[in-house]
Amino acid sequence: MKKIIEWNIALNILRKIKRKLNLVKKFYEDLIWVLCRRLRFKIVSIVAILPLDYSVQNSIAHQLGRILTPFRRLHPLLLSSFQTALGVNLAEAKIILNQWEASKGLSTLNIFRYSQIDKEWSKRYVEIDDTSVLEQIAKEGGLVLSYHTFHQDILPIILSSIGIRLIAVGANPVKNLHYRHVTRYKHLRVNAIDEKLKLSEGNLIYTDDKRNLIKSAKKAFANRNVVFLACDTHHIDSKFLPLNLLGLPIRINAGGMLRLAKKAKVPVYFSLLYPNLTGGYNLHLKAIAPLTNIEQDMQGYFNFLETHLKNVPWAWEGWWWYPSMLDWALFPAHPTIKIDMIRLCA
Repeated sequence: MKKIIEWNIALNILRKIKRKLNLVKKFYEDLIWVLCRRLRFKIVSIVAILPLDYSVQNSIAHQLGRILTPFRRLHPLLLSSFQTALGVNLAEAKIILNQWEASKGLSTLNIFRYSQIDKEWSKRYVEIDDTSVLEQIAKEGGLVLSYHTFHQDILPIILSSIGIRLIAVGANPVKNLHYRHVTRYKHLRVNAIDEKLKLSEGNLIYTDDKRNLIKSAKKAFANRNVVFLACDTHHIDSKFLPLNLLGLPIRINAGGMLRLAKKAKVPVYFSLLYPNLTGGYNLHLKAIAPLTNIEQDMQGYFNFLETHLKNVPWAWEGWWWYPSMLDWALFPAHPTIKIDMIRLCA
């Protein structure tokens, strides 16, 4: 009996040590996350004001995105995600990861370029696959749905620069833990977007300001203006029915805005803007009829994204929450993988 008691005491001590080690590991990982983001922002802020060629600045931003990545701890899961979703081998997955992180670095540099984006900038750097859809958006307004690409903020600025009045819907960065350690750049980014939108009498509205958001959206739809938002973020606890993306279930939190658009019977558009990583951007647009069956139409929204990801997999930021979408049935013999994915993607 005495040996059993001593054994239990020893086990409890080991458990406590393990918990403390896990806390130290988590603190270290979070510290690296913060330091990488801060250092990348600081260096990029200097690069942005140096008299360097546009392409040289882009190249530096690409390298910073790869070197000072806050996603390093997620690399194994990201590589696994690329292989699972796209059917690529490990070497190809590593190339995609480099492109994805280069795009992230470029998005940091672009924060300091928002004020430069105007009609001429768009003509020079953005290739649009269907200008007729853009003309329709300008004429009829409606709901423009986009995706998180690290560059989603540029699209409402582009639309605003050609005179389209719009409200851009986004999460409040003040309440987003990922931004609290980069306060200066957070305000720089938000203020730059809002200032550009106001030039065409538009504005930025946060999702936590629900009363103002609903009122403004109804007014925008009635006046043939645009409501712009990205609703491809995966929310495990969402009440919205799960949809399919790359063979896995994704749940979104955009039901309220979609119902407003359906009630207003406004046109709906899918839009995907991403860098080609050679100095320019590609904008893909698709117009659909006013929403009738929200679930069916939103499945079309994800089908549109999936079609393009097969050619340009770096065009979606969501790869870092994609692991939380993974069907646990894929790993029946490895239950610990589920725990790691939930911890890392939470």
